[in-house]
Amino acid sequence: MVRVNEKVPDRSDTRQCFSCGAALTFNDIGAYKKFVNRGASTFCCQLCLCQKLKISHSMMLEKIEYFKEQGCTLFV
Repeated sequence: MVRVNEKVPDRSDTRQCFSCGAALTFNDIGAYKKFVNRGASTFCCQLCLCQKLKISHSMMLEKIEYFKEQGCTLFV
C-alpha cells in the first residue's frame, strides 16, 4: 500500500535500453535476464548487450534460439 507522501516508482524507463535508449523487445529483456541478471529491473538492447559481453550479434541470436528450443520462457 502506498502512503500519501510516498512517491510511486516511475517504471517508464523499463522498456528502453539504458545504454542507447532504443525500444526494447521481449527477447531483449529476456536476453539481459538470461545472460546478466534475472532480477534486473533495467535492461539494454541486444546490440548493446553484445558489446558489453564482447560477442557477435549472430552468436547472441544462436544462443537465444538454443534456449528457446530448450523451453526457456524468457524468449518468444
